[in-house]
Amino acid sequence: MKYNVDVMNRKTFRLSLCLLIVIGGTSLSPVRAGLRDNNLIEFSRGSYGNMSVRAMLWPPFVKIYQDGKVIHFESEEKGFYLSHLDAQALDSLKKRLSSEHYLYKSRFIEMPGDEINVHGGVSYIRYLDGDKEILLATEVRPLKGPWVELTELIWSYVPEDHTQLYYPDAIGIQTWIDDSEFSDPDPPSWPFTKQLPLTPKLKTISNPEIIRYMFDRLHGVFSFYTWDFKDDKKRYSIALTEVPGWFEQKYINKALAKVRKNGYRETER
Repeated sequence: MKYNVDVMNRKTFRLSLCLLIVIGGTSLSPVRAGLRDNNLIEFSRGSYGNMSVRAMLWPPFVKIYQDGKVIHFESEEKGFYLSHLDAQALDSLKKRLSSEHYLYKSRFIEMPGDEINVHGGVSYIRYLDGDKEILLATEVRPLKGPWVELTELIWSYVPEDHTQLYYPDAIGIQTWIDDSEFSDPDPPSWPFTKQLPLTPKLKTISNPEIIRYMFDRLHGVFSFYTWDFKDDKKRYSIALTEVPGWFEQKYINKALAKVRKNGYRETER
């Protein structure tokens, strides 16, 4: 079924309100200063909701860990892939990043670029973790310059042997009954009613079969992944909010707020 643009905008608005509440709520991982997730480098972006600078973030487009593990986004049809850098490539990347002047300090950077959303948004690059973490942010989608050069460098290290799809061990979600006129009037049936019936209280999933089923059916709306199902004669929407050790948007928002508060800003032409 196809929706017109106005209907899709209103549906997106309802979804974003739900997720803004969730972002400010509880987390599967402890949110503390200096998240220790073994991160080497990651980057992504997200959209602000109406009257908010808390971003609804996409999972990292590329995340490379200090041990060489790589998770990268290929496409909605193909999903995310898991791979590993060999020792030589990992050492090369670490040396290039450690000598990259652009990563000298956490800051917001004003630069030319495309708007991310009608209400604005943020792109970020996160280098290292813990006390050594560096966070770069800009409120546009960069089109050229050092930012793009750095993200292209990161992409260049992603292995080409895309053979293993990434399925997390557990996911954080927001589940709600969606009986609005903007939702799909006839979504597919939830195939796991016996193992895990849908309810608005459902916040996490750790069943590998269910996670695989959902990640094989990724559907992006606004700046998040959602799924629509019917279960027990009710229509539900589910949104991905967190994956411990990989997609930590509550922590990223907290770190972005800290950088914003510190006033570290520069202009890049």
